[in-house]
Amino acid sequence: MAEARPAPTAGPKQERDSRAGPLARERNRTTRAGLAAVLFVVLLAGAVSYLLIAQKRADLLAELESRLTVLAENRAEAVSDWVRDRTAPIDRIAGSDLFRLFATEVKIAFDEARGAAGAGLALSDDLLQQIPFMERVLSDFSKDARFTSGYLLGPDHQAKVASAGSAALSDGQRQLAARAQEAASTTLGALREDDSGLVLDIAVPVLPAQASSDETRAIGAMLFTATVAGELAELLKPRPGAQPGETVGLLQGVEERTESVHPGQTPALRSLSNKATRPVASEIISFGLKETTEAGRSAYRVGVPVPVTGAAWWVLQEQGAAAAERSLMAFRTYVLTVAALLVIAALLVLGAFWWRLSSHYNGALADQYQVMAAQLAKQKQLLDRINASISEHVALKASDGTYRYVNPAFARLFNRSPEAVVGLDDEALFGQATAQRLLISDRTAIEDSVVVTLEEKVYIADRLHYLQFCKAPYSDDEGRVGGVVSVSRDTTELVEQRAKREKAVKQTIAALVLAIETRDPYLAGHSRRVGEFALAIAKQAGASADELSTLAIAADLCQIGKLAVPREVLAKPARLDEPELALLREHVAHAASLLRDVDFGFPVLETISQMHERIDGAGYPHGLLGHEISRTAQILGLSDVFCARVEPRGHREGIAASAALAILESNAERYDPALVAALRRSLDSAEGKQLVASIPLKRLAQ
Repeated sequence: MAEARPAPTAGPKQERDSRAGPLARERNRTTRAGLAAVLFVVLLAGAVSYLLIAQKRADLLAELESRLTVLAENRAEAVSDWVRDRTAPIDRIAGSDLFRLFATEVKIAFDEARGAAGAGLALSDDLLQQIPFMERVLSDFSKDARFTSGYLLGPDHQAKVASAGSAALSDGQRQLAARAQEAASTTLGALREDDSGLVLDIAVPVLPAQASSDETRAIGAMLFTATVAGELAELLKPRPGAQPGETVGLLQGVEERTESVHPGQTPALRSLSNKATRPVASEIISFGLKETTEAGRSAYRVGVPVPVTGAAWWVLQEQGAAAAERSLMAFRTYVLTVAALLVIAALLVLGAFWWRLSSHYNGALADQYQVMAAQLAKQKQLLDRINASISEHVALKASDGTYRYVNPAFARLFNRSPEAVVGLDDEALFGQATAQRLLISDRTAIEDSVVVTLEEKVYIADRLHYLQFCKAPYSDDEGRVGGVVSVSRDTTELVEQRAKREKAVKQTIAALVLAIETRDPYLAGHSRRVGEFALAIAKQAGASADELSTLAIAADLCQIGKLAVPREVLAKPARLDEPELALLREHVAHAASLLRDVDFGFPVLETISQMHERIDGAGYPHGLLGHEISRTAQILGLSDVFCARVEPRGHREGIAASAALAILESNAERYDPALVAALRRSLDSAEGKQLVASIPLKRLAQ
């Protein structure tokens, strides 16, 4: 009988391998999953860090651009006021009877010499005897007004009288005087350097003696030179409380180049750009990062034009890039630190799990958890300290809308502690209306998994605040969206400053409208009425928001050119004759001259300049055709003609709105039928009927 052999049993090594196999596979799976999670955390931390830093940079640059522009505008106004103060005494002496009479006698002598063939200009004995007295007067004036030299130039652009110690006139100075005489207006020369430092030439025209009030033909010019380095240095010196790295300078355009002028210094003027890249005299030099004259130093710069006649000047306001970006560097350090800590935390979590599967000793595993917990506690303390130091309002909201975490800056907004805010919702903090708007942004961030940016006007403790929010969804460990991370900042001060500037512009426009209506009683309310009908037509025609804004401003200023039209023409009680009509139509050119240097942000000047053009080319001042006339100009012109028909004038009563509309409809070749139809629709509306009812139909009492 055969012996039964026992079944083979597994040895110790095989038993260990059988136990270790599943553990190794579990460990490998966990390791791969953990590495993938760490990679995801790294990518997420990098993406969020990039977005937050980019948003912070955009906000910083926007605030910096606004601040530099405001500072440059203030300096530009100061330089313009200084120029007016410098030229005011010259205007007075050039307009004095003494110099006008002397210049007139010189002009008569010049005309007589020019009439005699081959004869040169020779002053009479009487004029030669007057010259010493005129030179004393001119010398005393130059000394009192702080001019280094002064000249009276005749029609041949040669100096006839000069102040004591004046050097011979250069060709450039004579050309400047010739331009002032030809233009019949005060003209500034380019800033230049001579032995006395930085100097400025100012030329003013001299009108003939006993010239009429509207005489613009000059017979000579006066030219004065002033040393201005110290005055410009005082105007452009750093303001009290200026931020580190903040500088200001003056830029001027000279023929085919643009040169930088540094008051208080006397090196040769430095060429910055050629003619092809030189900015237009009325344009702002856009905000940007530029290299400065200091080696290795860059700065953010804005240039604002100085509104002076005859010179292309810009005030350059600069902020050193290093100083401007200091807060950005601190924020970047904070964000990257937080991101690094999150990655470290993920690595620690992965290590803990890997250690648990790899270790057979529960004691070692417990020790590892204690170490990890201590490290996480330290990291949390570090995060809390960093979070408490930033000024932005950071909060974590659950999906039900309640706050689970807020940083100290957020709690201070409501004069509470962070613990007192946790558990509340937006309705308890901001009120019901604001809470409803914030709820929409929360849902968008959660449902679409996008970062939402918005601005809100809220009341906190009965005080108005403007808050800029940035919201992003956050997920729990299982990938479920658990709520929203909200970061906000208070922009109230910036908004209030912008509102003050807009209010000042509106008040200026209102003052101009009042000045226009005071000159012509029949224009009282005309600009307002033209604007109301123009907006009504534009809305019926489907105009854009920019077109509505353009029409609102242009309507207020459309009659500004009539400030230069003689009052007897404006208020004439009878129909104007052709010469008077031609004089009246010059108001378009006057308006363009007055508004040319004003930056409205909309095509206001183009609209006013074209409002009297007609689509058949029969309008004025340029006889443009329909496709050459902007739509806002056609709307404003149509409203102006309609209001002029229904309003009374000095020589007639107003006509009915229906009759005025019939006239416009019968002239389809002059007015766009689509816009006339929009006018009809607006007149049929309740708003249009109210506007028509407010129009006076009777002439004013004579």
